[in-house]
Amino acid sequence: MGVIKRQGIKNLFIAYTGVVIGAISAILLQPVFLSTTELGFTRNLYNFSFMLSIVLPLGLPNIILRFYPQYKEDDAIKKYFFGFILLYFSISAIIISSIFFLFKDSISSLYKKDSELFINYFLCVIPYALIITLNSIITAFSQAAYKSTVPSFLNDIVSRLLVILVTVMYHYRWISFDMYVLFYLLIYCLVIAILIIYLKKFDLISFRINLPVLNKIHYKKIIPYGLILLGISFASFCLRNLDSIFLGTYSLSNVAIYSTAVYLAMFIEVPLSSLERISYSKIAENFANKNFVEMNKIYFDSVKYLMIFGGYIFLGINACSKYIYEFLPSEYSESLYLISILSFGCLVNVMTGVNNAILYYTSHFKLGAILLAFAFIFTLGLDLLFIPLYGMLAAACVTAAVAVLYNVAKFWLIYKIFKFQPYNINSLKILLLIAVGFIIVVFLPSFTSIAVLNILINGSIISVFYIFCVYKLNVIPEIFDTIKAKFAKRS
Repeated sequence: MGVIKRQGIKNLFIAYTGVVIGAISAILLQPVFLSTTELGFTRNLYNFSFMLSIVLPLGLPNIILRFYPQYKEDDAIKKYFFGFILLYFSISAIIISSIFFLFKDSISSLYKKDSELFINYFLCVIPYALIITLNSIITAFSQAAYKSTVPSFLNDIVSRLLVILVTVMYHYRWISFDMYVLFYLLIYCLVIAILIIYLKKFDLISFRINLPVLNKIHYKKIIPYGLILLGISFASFCLRNLDSIFLGTYSLSNVAIYSTAVYLAMFIEVPLSSLERISYSKIAENFANKNFVEMNKIYFDSVKYLMIFGGYIFLGINACSKYIYEFLPSEYSESLYLISILSFGCLVNVMTGVNNAILYYTSHFKLGAILLAFAFIFTLGLDLLFIPLYGMLAAACVTAAVAVLYNVAKFWLIYKIFKFQPYNINSLKILLLIAVGFIIVVFLPSFTSIAVLNILINGSIISVFYIFCVYKLNVIPEIFDTIKAKFAKRS
């Protein structure tokens, strides 16, 4: 866990810094500086383009994470593997882009009158999706090479700061809306350029297509894996974003309002995302070496720490969300009551640890794919049935319900295959602590009429209560022992 701990801590710090910046942008600036239609457009553009970017590389990011840890032992392949990546990406991008253009009219026809702005800029989807795809490929390569900190910094902090800058420029009409959309795309081009320069510094990439290296790659093994993982990634994305995409076909304003609640709830999953960036490659490497003890340890530790940190963020969000909404235009209050539902689903995702890495980056990925396919079909059916009737409430309830069922199924499957069981008596203590904390949150009064003060007061109450209980319950003594030791050295 040495590499995971070191880079995980750095990634966690970067991720939460990025979350704070993203919160300022998504919750405080964009809803005020953009109309609900404009904000809904930008988020719909991202969601739709990101969905297409999963299909474009035909599973290449997953191939990199799964197989590069094995190929990098060969110095020749290690240096020229990036040439194979570029060749694979070029071929896949041409194929998928051509298919998209054949069906673009049918796809755009799904968006109704209230989504007219999205239809006007619909052709921006392809360049934006290509940029996102290339970024995800290079980021995956960096993670597989255990160089994840700089990509995290660029994607989580730099890009979000630039989004704020561009949004401010548009709000004060220093640029037109057309320029705003263009700059939105160019931000990620800049991130890609910096990442390439960074990897070149370590001599990890070469743009040369080396035929002897291409001949060493086991295409019959990696291409089927990539295509299956493509289906898994696509279905996984849809599980998390199908609700917003469906809402976007009816109204871009609803996307803006609903996605604000989703963004707040997603704070809970930041520790999980940070840990997954490192654990995918480590799980793949340990599985290849048949080091199941280390795999089990990664799984167990991820559940323990993510339960604690996820529970803390869950309580904090539910204690402060109603005061955060006081900074937003009044129409956003429509989604306030959804935060508890959505945050519960996110908490379940976090409390089950790095189960995706264990299922999808080992030889049992086909079983994981079947399980995910059932979850996707179930979500699709419920969304089609209930969103037209109940709108945002149905979207939130379906998302949370599927999160519970899907994660329970993943736990059962991992247990049947590997006999890994990451929960113990301490897990029950943490769960009871979160439940008691939520009851306290529900009955917390408004202490003042000033939103900022209420956020500080409620946040402080939850923090003191939660940290004190975690300390007394002795569920993570190693962390408190480390803190005590550092203070002892200073005294």
